[in-house]
Amino acid sequence: MPYLNNHFHVYDQHKDIAFQIIGKSNFIRWINNENEMNSVYFGRYKYFTTYTEMSDFLIKKRKEKK
Repeated sequence: MPYLNNHFHVYDQHKDIAFQIIGKSNFIRWINNENEMNSVYFGRYKYFTTYTEMSDFLIKKRKEKK
């Protein structure tokens, strides 16, 4: 089987389940959703697939603060 760098395998140690996320954008979306759901780190981190995506987000955020 060829190596696929867009397949992410996740194991939840608390629920004892494993699953696969296909696609980097889906993986990033899942991470961001988990971050929003976590009461300890609620909204603390936001993840991006590229520097450009992060830069655009930060520019938009700065404009909203003004």
